[in-house]
Amino acid sequence: MGDLKHGRTVHSLARLLAQYRVVLRYVAPPTLEMPNDVVEYVKRCGVPQVRYYGWSYVCMYMYACIVKYSIVNIFHISAV
Repeated sequence: MGDLKHGRTVHSLARLLAQYRVVLRYVAPPTLEMPNDVVEYVKRCGVPQVRYYGWSYVCMYMYACIVKYSIVNIFHISAV
């Protein structure tokens, strides 16, 4: 989630994950979407990709991540 266009790390990670049985989900503002060369490489490897481009998706995923993080912390604290 975030700047998928300029991040070399996320480009390398997508190429690495393309070697495994995963589904890649890209969440970014419209101007920062994953470059076509990376998308095409992952596609050639046969890995499914889902693109979420738009501010509403960015906000939705940020909220979902915060909620999941909070739930994990609650269970971690109660387990101690």
